[in-house]
Amino acid sequence: MKFRRIICIVSAIASLFIFSACTESVDTTRKCTVIFEENPSVSIAKNIYEIRSNTNLTVSLSVPSDMAITEVSYENSTLSRKTGSENAPRNYYELTLYSITYSAIVRFTVENEYQITYLSGNGEQFTRAASSPHLRTNTCAWEGQFEKDGYIATGWNTLPDGSGMHAGFGSRIALDGDISLYADWKKCSDESGFFWREQDGGAVITGYCGEGDLIIPRKLGNLPVKHIAAGAFPDITVQNIVLPDTLESIDEGAFSRIECQNFYFFDNIRNISEGSFLSYSIEHLYVNAAVAPVYSGNYFATFADKVDWLQSIADEKKIVFFCGSSARFGYDSTKFISAFPDYNAANMGAFAYSNMRPQAEIVSSYLREGDIVISSPELDAIKEQFCGNLAFDGWTFCLMEANYDMLSLADISQYTNIFGAFAEYNSVRMTMQPDSYDNSPSFYNEDGSAANGFSYNKYGDYIIFRDNNDSSKPLSGDKKAYFNPDYIAKSDWEGLNYAYDLFEERGAKVYFSYSVRSKLGLSADTTEQSISALEEAVRNNLDAYILNSAHDVILEPKYLFDTDNHLSTEGAKMHSEKIIAQLKDAMEDDK
Repeated sequence: MKFRRIICIVSAIASLFIFSACTESVDTTRKCTVIFEENPSVSIAKNIYEIRSNTNLTVSLSVPSDMAITEVSYENSTLSRKTGSENAPRNYYELTLYSITYSAIVRFTVENEYQITYLSGNGEQFTRAASSPHLRTNTCAWEGQFEKDGYIATGWNTLPDGSGMHAGFGSRIALDGDISLYADWKKCSDESGFFWREQDGGAVITGYCGEGDLIIPRKLGNLPVKHIAAGAFPDITVQNIVLPDTLESIDEGAFSRIECQNFYFFDNIRNISEGSFLSYSIEHLYVNAAVAPVYSGNYFATFADKVDWLQSIADEKKIVFFCGSSARFGYDSTKFISAFPDYNAANMGAFAYSNMRPQAEIVSSYLREGDIVISSPELDAIKEQFCGNLAFDGWTFCLMEANYDMLSLADISQYTNIFGAFAEYNSVRMTMQPDSYDNSPSFYNEDGSAANGFSYNKYGDYIIFRDNNDSSKPLSGDKKAYFNPDYIAKSDWEGLNYAYDLFEERGAKVYFSYSVRSKLGLSADTTEQSISALEEAVRNNLDAYILNSAHDVILEPKYLFDTDNHLSTEGAKMHSEKIIAQLKDAMEDDK
């Protein structure tokens, strides 16, 4: 969360408190005493509770509306998001302490919230608190807050003249104090360059003869621009293209050919397809949020949190795990940090079935000389994991929704199906309930239930305890992993090497590891011969140090949890220890 620290007067209760007699063994007949240390900013019904050992305790708290609780000293606890109306004098929380086995003193850290003041640049402004469960804070989405004749807002900027740091509407910024953000205006193309007609209370653009950047205004003839008809824009080569937030639909063939450096549009458009743009080359894509997110509490939103963490440690030496969800479940970053004390860690694993190539470009932006990348592509999703696929997919937009600005770090000019992927994502999103940027996947288990404690640590590891699998119980999922090189095309090898080149251009060293898999989750044509052939193909085709053999990661189903590539807690410990030993040997070889 983003706050300004204040000094709180602490009660002397802590020094006077004598622990009640809870024994070393768990005895539920015993009583434990929980004392909430007095804090002048925290209101609680009572400060002392006596409860049975090994039970949970839930209490309600409140703080003044301009403050927030940023830390609770009891480790195994969850603190709900703030609740309370915008103008209410206090903000309310629900705190749960889990499995209280011993008496405890619980302390609160309370801080003033940072404030973000949003300004139009022509006298209008509003201020909102910047509390957030994320390392960086989402800015306000576009709600039509400001208007400026002849201009359209494309996001926020740290400087009034637009020369500062740009943040898209709803995208994230780092805060270390109160901040002012200004509407980032672009001058609209002259109305005289547009041919249009009135339809259903809005303007339909039917043609264009203007020059310079294509900045479509929100209104034509005082009517909102709602629709672009087929054939309206035959050939556009410019630096910037901006579509307005009023736009509802774009016909097939509306843009015959476009080439631009920067393309801006809003995520509230309802009807758009790949066919709306018959030919395009776009270098940077900027999506502005104008509707509430829907994936905030879902594992898709972990990618934005992981990028936040990666960005925060960009200038430190680090070990980065680059993979799908098997990395989320498969690595214990704290073990790597203990084994390699000169390095921090970032677990970028999110979702295996989205295209990893744009993720590789985003990750590479925060790599530095001396970093280590451990790449472990999953063999049940070769097309996506090997970065050889140049087509965007809807899953990619799901991963980016919590911070669309991440997309601008990828070179979009190499990809196809940009707008088809957005349409796929958008069609599903419109059927879902709106959520909030104040929600976080770290509040939930993988199945979407409220977590008993945080489900992710700051490094990006999924840390909820996971039992070993009863080997008689089948694991979910019908996708099999192909430990067989016949399924890996030349473009796949080239795609993975493209990602590795990106990493190495930033100074990182890439190590390849096979991705973990239950031995029951292999394709029918995986054999000892195919595994040997795969290992030979990996050695011959990849520009990376090979850490292990395929047999190292084909595991008994006992060590998997729920699916064929999600490790149990014990499995993750074992796998991390194996990779640490292999990485130490590899680094010794490199000396």
